[in-house]
Amino acid sequence: MPNTENPLEPIAPAQALRELAEAIPEDCRDRIIIIGSLAVGYHYFGAQAEMVVRTKDADCLLSPRSTAVAAGVAITTRLLEDGWQLKSGEWQNPKD
Repeated sequence: MPNTENPLEPIAPAQALRELAEAIPEDCRDRIIIIGSLAVGYHYFGAQAEMVVRTKDADCLLSPRSTAVAAGVAITTRLLEDGWQLKSGEWQNPKD
């Protein structure tokens, strides 16, 4: 994903999705649907490394919708157990 010094650094969607897949615990991946600029970029550019998007985050949905809250809690708990940390500062809220 983009570095913290320049959060809107260009990145190839395939590279970002690969990094996300490696970072997210395997047992959580089937409940996460990537949407937004990474999904659109991958749809149009595929694995073309020279085609990039600028993004500060990975927009996601949780599935199934009927258990999204429980899935979100489980995924968050798992990520925190694996050493992930809440981000503070600029862009820490979903609306930012």
